[in-house]
Amino acid sequence: MKSKDALSVVDAIRLFPNRWRLVAALACNTVNSFALILTGHFLRLMVDAVIKRDLSELLRYFLLATLLEITRSSITYLGRLLRGRFAEEGISQVRAQVFFKLGNATISRLEEGHSGDYISRLNNDLNSMNTIAGEIPFSLFHTCLTGLGALIYLSTINLKLTLLMLASSPVLLALGTAASTPLSGLGKEYQQKLARLSEIAQDAIGGIETIKGYQLEAIFQGKFGEATDEVVGKAKSIAGRESVLDGISGFIAMIPFLLMFGLGGYWSIKGEMTAGSLVAFVDLFSYLTMPVHQLPGQIAKLRLALAACQRVAAILGMEQETSGGNATTPKHTGDAIVIKDLVFSYPSREGEVLKGISLTIKEGEKVAIVGASGSGKSTLLKILLGLYPEYRGEIHILGRSLDEWSLPALRGNLAAMTQEAHLFPLTVHENITIGRPGASNDEVLRASRLAYAHEFILALPEQYQTQVGEMGSRLAGGQRQRIALARTILQNAPILLLDESTSALDEESQALIQQALAAFTADKTCVVVAHRLSTIRHFERIIVLENA
Repeated sequence: MKSKDALSVVDAIRLFPNRWRLVAALACNTVNSFALILTGHFLRLMVDAVIKRDLSELLRYFLLATLLEITRSSITYLGRLLRGRFAEEGISQVRAQVFFKLGNATISRLEEGHSGDYISRLNNDLNSMNTIAGEIPFSLFHTCLTGLGALIYLSTINLKLTLLMLASSPVLLALGTAASTPLSGLGKEYQQKLARLSEIAQDAIGGIETIKGYQLEAIFQGKFGEATDEVVGKAKSIAGRESVLDGISGFIAMIPFLLMFGLGGYWSIKGEMTAGSLVAFVDLFSYLTMPVHQLPGQIAKLRLALAACQRVAAILGMEQETSGGNATTPKHTGDAIVIKDLVFSYPSREGEVLKGISLTIKEGEKVAIVGASGSGKSTLLKILLGLYPEYRGEIHILGRSLDEWSLPALRGNLAAMTQEAHLFPLTVHENITIGRPGASNDEVLRASRLAYAHEFILALPEQYQTQVGEMGSRLAGGQRQRIALARTILQNAPILLLDESTSALDEESQALIQQALAAFTADKTCVVVAHRLSTIRHFERIIVLENA
């Protein structure tokens, strides 16, 4: 899909799969539109039959009209069924695509936005897209096609009256369309305000302990209240604009009807039209004026939906993380990690985080990385994991260039544990085995014992089947870190990357885990980012990173 500021209806519909359902539903709409015109024709003939007092003719056209309506109702049902499935299944699949794109986007691209905004796009914006998938295309198509059919048929009844009525339509339609234009900008602003509301809510829920500890409740409530007021304000502006638009559209639509009744009645009295023709004209003229009355409102809804589609399309167009090269196995050259003249800067920030780093780590070597905050310690580990491909310089891991490695294979050879110790809202057992779902129970117990997590896990209400809660909220900080460490140990990769992995533990637990890690990593390469010198005093080398 092309990249641009404005998203067309065609671009938006292309986001949805199974577009054959859309085509089939539009075909049903075509039949429906033709049937509506034919119904008006039968109405004309029935009225004329009544005036002529021809009962048999009246009965014949009545039966035909009834049969036509039964057929039209069936076609309408089928069209709505196809339309509903196209919309609901389409939205579901687009939501899955958006989730996939977010999961596979580059870290640097994801960091440009807020997680609350991404969640808002997954929910609010995708729900707004339903207007395009399940309503607008069908309504616009039906309105325009029926209006065209009515125009052709009415021209055969009375061309002068049709042309006169038609002459006013473009001017009135242009006025209604112009009135809806500001809704495009309002719709985009409304979605942005909703996203901001989600961001504040997520920040508040995620940082609830800090908020309570520093008594920030009033501040966040104020922020949320202000954001809510802004959302309500935009919603009121949209509702106000739509109300004005509805009033204008209704007034515009009534003017042609008044002219039609006056002139049509005059020509009927003069004998230029039959009474049945006038009744059919009145009945079908509403379909001719329908675009004038409905299109401004439909265009307004379309603009609001397109604003949401634009935000969804931005995620679908996100730069994706590549799968890397084709290498899946290491070359044992004796060097685990070789870095030459590494330079890195974040795409969204000024200045270089790492400048000219060169480093060689032998297989089986234990290396600690220390330095002040912001010196690039954690960033270096993320680069080794292939999370930031925007670096300059050369990096070789287990004898292969970082670019040569297949990323899944590379990460299978690197067991990483970050300082956040992220846990998922699953059981303890599932969190430990999440990287190796096929691990045996004995392997899980061994990893838990090495991480000194087994004893406290047995004390939990359901032991290894205990639910840890969102972000591991039902566990203490040290307990979360030990489970994350057990998960890292279970991966059993040749290179271990630890980023402040024992920072939340007391000294006694820390000493025990260091002993366990010393035994576990005896034949492994270990790179540890640490602040406490006590955690790295037994390491073979200490690398100091400094801010330039």
